[in-house]
Amino acid sequence: MKKQDTRSLSIREQELLRRRLITLVEEDGVTVTGAAQAVGVNRRTATLWLMRYRSGKGGLTQQRRGRRAGENRRMTAAQEREIRKIIRKKVPTEVGLQSYALWTRDAVAGLIAKRYGIHLAVRTMGLYLSRWGFTPQRPLRRAYERDPRAIDRWKAVEFPKIAALAKKMGAEIHFEDETGVSTEDMRGRGYAPRGSKPIRKHFGTRSSVSMASTITRQGVLRFMVFEGALTASIFLVFLKRLIESSNRPVFVVLDNIRPHHARIVTNWVKQHSGKIRLFFLPAYAPELNPDECFNNLLKGRLRSKPAVDSRQALARRVRSAARTVQRSPQLVRSLFREANVSYAA
Repeated sequence: MKKQDTRSLSIREQELLRRRLITLVEEDGVTVTGAAQAVGVNRRTATLWLMRYRSGKGGLTQQRRGRRAGENRRMTAAQEREIRKIIRKKVPTEVGLQSYALWTRDAVAGLIAKRYGIHLAVRTMGLYLSRWGFTPQRPLRRAYERDPRAIDRWKAVEFPKIAALAKKMGAEIHFEDETGVSTEDMRGRGYAPRGSKPIRKHFGTRSSVSMASTITRQGVLRFMVFEGALTASIFLVFLKRLIESSNRPVFVVLDNIRPHHARIVTNWVKQHSGKIRLFFLPAYAPELNPDECFNNLLKGRLRSKPAVDSRQALARRVRSAARTVQRSPQLVRSLFREANVSYAA
């Protein structure tokens, strides 16, 4: 029988091969040479297996080859834990790496060199990051001015108070936001032959419209499409329509842009305090607003459509897409499952 390199076999196959050889020698009385020929290994290998079996040192079970996990690494386990913690909690500029905005392989390698004097190649750094469970991803925008303590307090204290008051008054909580849609929004993906880009045609004249909207965790969507940027007067029109469309008091949770705090808006809300109240999110924390999720959903649907040639056509398309979502309360409710806004669900 032709001899084989047992290293090419799986661990299970190697173990079965050893068991067969041991059985031939110990139970069937076959010589070591004959047993080696029968299983396709050389006599030296067969003798080694037999000696290990008779000595009780595990002649049948294959041991894992190569270095053990964590063996001969240049960083200790404690050092690796500290680096992972820093990458999760901070950005490079917060630990003195002023040349980097994000954690790249170079940036992490620079952090390790700065902290421990250990210099790792970029490729090696990539292996470390992969082993730690880190992957390259598009970043989220976060303002330096945001206050994490205010955000935690909003989730744990402020919003539960608002929810309790709404329940007591029989009010409906609406999360409000605005967004803009332009005919020049060219984002999206399409298939094309390898090495060439897909072509998306558009009209030379740029058009845009804006939209204010609110959603509730019960699946209610309200929206208004308008031209130009949001002003206090336009926002006031939207609030008036909002209370007219509801037979219950309305609590509106919204961000801190200037029109929301305008005097005419504040005075009007005070005059109608039995029908509407405004509650403001922490500053620089748009990810806490579930209506942001609706805006992303709407724009994602619009990007798949062909170009339009006028502002009026764009406004019709925005209204149509919003009405489609509006007719699906289950879809609106699903927006509250996003991790950042699940506190409001």
